[in-house]
Amino acid sequence: MKLKLFSTVITILLFSIPFQVLAEGNDYEIPDVPVLSQNPELPTGCEATATTMLLQWAGVQVNKSEVADALPKEDMPS
Repeated sequence: MKLKLFSTVITILLFSIPFQVLAEGNDYEIPDVPVLSQNPELPTGCEATATTMLLQWAGVQVNKSEVADALPKEDMPS
């Protein structure tokens, strides 16, 4: 249930973010996104931190540790 809700929120975000194309190249800017540091709690958690920033921007009350816990995890291939 938790992962399904998380996936639904991410899908909604991806289709509702008002991307603003910058003048040069293929860079995009989303105005007013809160800036969070992944350190010290998530030194390898850039994906969870970036997702948390977007969720908070969209008004979802969540922290980066909750997002990291909700992400699917697998063992590293040997």
